[in-house]
Amino acid sequence: MAFPIIPKRRSGASGNPSSLQLGELAVNTLNGELYLGADGGVTLLNGPVAAGTTVTEHTGDGTSVAFTFAGYNGTADGGYLVSVGGIDQPPSKYSVSSTAGGTITFVEAPVVGELISIRAIVAGEGSGGGITELTGDVTASGTGSVAATLASITTAQSNAGSATVIPVLSIDDKGRVTSLSTTEFAALTTNQIAGLATSDPVALATAPVVGLSAFAARADHQHEFPTASQVGAIGATAAAGGDLTGNYPNPTLAAVTTAQSNVGSSSVVPILSIDAKGRVTALSTAALSAPAGFTVAALQTQSLTIDATFTQKIIPFQVDTGAIVTLPSDANASITPGVEIKATTNGTGEVTFQAGSGATLLAPGNLTAIGTQYTAATITKLFANTWFLSGTNLTQSSYVDPYFSSVSLLLHMNGANNGTSFPDNSANNYTVTPNGGAITSTAVFKFGTASYLGGSGRYLTVSTDNTPFAFGTGDFTIEFWVRPTAFSAQQNLIVFSNLSASAIIIATNGICSYQLNTANRLSTTALSANSWFHVAISRVAGTSRMFLNGALQGSYTDATNYLSTGTLWQIGGAGSPLIGNLDDLRVTKGVGRYTTTFTVPIAEFPNS
Repeated sequence: MAFPIIPKRRSGASGNPSSLQLGELAVNTLNGELYLGADGGVTLLNGPVAAGTTVTEHTGDGTSVAFTFAGYNGTADGGYLVSVGGIDQPPSKYSVSSTAGGTITFVEAPVVGELISIRAIVAGEGSGGGITELTGDVTASGTGSVAATLASITTAQSNAGSATVIPVLSIDDKGRVTSLSTTEFAALTTNQIAGLATSDPVALATAPVVGLSAFAARADHQHEFPTASQVGAIGATAAAGGDLTGNYPNPTLAAVTTAQSNVGSSSVVPILSIDAKGRVTALSTAALSAPAGFTVAALQTQSLTIDATFTQKIIPFQVDTGAIVTLPSDANASITPGVEIKATTNGTGEVTFQAGSGATLLAPGNLTAIGTQYTAATITKLFANTWFLSGTNLTQSSYVDPYFSSVSLLLHMNGANNGTSFPDNSANNYTVTPNGGAITSTAVFKFGTASYLGGSGRYLTVSTDNTPFAFGTGDFTIEFWVRPTAFSAQQNLIVFSNLSASAIIIATNGICSYQLNTANRLSTTALSANSWFHVAISRVAGTSRMFLNGALQGSYTDATNYLSTGTLWQIGGAGSPLIGNLDDLRVTKGVGRYTTTFTVPIAEFPNS
């Protein structure tokens, strides 16, 4: 037969039970704590929860630097985890101008579309509102953040003991002094002093003992001893000298320098002077200076593209997850041959160098990265569009595509002017067939040496079926760079030919759309003529998202089943061709790479 368990009601923190019967419940009505009697004693059923974070998100507009947040009551740097575009920001990049529900202000405005995440650390909460009572060796009470103190066990005393009294101590099993007192010396007993001579001492020798002063060795039957000054004793108030200062009996070490701490940093070097006894007599700093002909650029915390402002500069990097330095062609940056640029690594992350569009990087042994902290490399502009990388600690770059094994098609569109070769750089090495006079053009390109040039009747097909695009209902990513030159008619960028009226298109108003069964499911803001745009469609767990230059444009619940059967897909679109150029097309099957705003590529997609 079962019996109901009726809680025993108790009031106040002092009512917390020290013992309960097996199965008996007790409730602290002051703070709501619930206790259960168990085999091992009394068990608290609803303890405090751990600390966590409160997240506030914003999107950059290119001009705003101040953004509100909620959750943490304080201004300490350690109370916040801040990222921009997915990259953690050090406290030097922002300031906290107010407390909970306040504002974080960045040194530089995040660019348009950058996701700003402000995670404020918040304290945990117990079910009763915090600590209500601690007992034993540590005592505390209250709620929230409370001060805990060691329990008192004795009355404090100091300097117990002297020339006439002896200290008496008692300690507990934890080594703590529980009592401290004194006792006087006991008088010596007759037995203790038995054996001592009672006759007068024999006369002292009058001849000086070698090594003793005449005063110390003189005969003195009257027990008259030399004075302190006669034997060279230090007087009670004598002045100290040498390395000591002040008066006896409490002299101090003579001061030799003004105290300083934490001298030196990543930009300044400590300078020390010491005396013959090893004491620091002077402590100052000197700013790091660049070699002749160089200046030091601002500290970098992310990838960058070299431009003319970095001429003859040392660029320090502080990255833990890696960064890429892109070297420009003459068309993108006017840098004179012979110019040198140096890069150093303060952080643990790898810094990789790569050639940008139209540029060439010469690196002996394909050593293109700085992989060790506190090392450096030199980049030299040899001649037009050509750079040379040198250094003593260079390594092969580990910069690879983590999803390369899922890349089903990779077309860099590089080739000769009016070329008809379109090699697939994915592991599949599919055959790409040009149709309707499809060609590459070296006149305009985003990366590499050329791009696909659209035109009437021109398009590409891949393989003998649609295997690269056979996503089924799973995840996928289609992304490319496009540069329209006019908007006089609809332009088909990629045609899903085995699906009815489905494609990625640009309409006459310049808007790029993801179209399924004649309906525009996702669309971007309007593109402008003669400019490059990065377009991406990414499906993750049944939701497709469209991005323009890394900025999220919208999402759509997408259960479309993409099969390998049917008419071949077209890149370029014969019926409504691209008016402009297309470059660096990558198709990833089984992986949706993007779910939120991201930073677009700054170089060709990697081939591994």
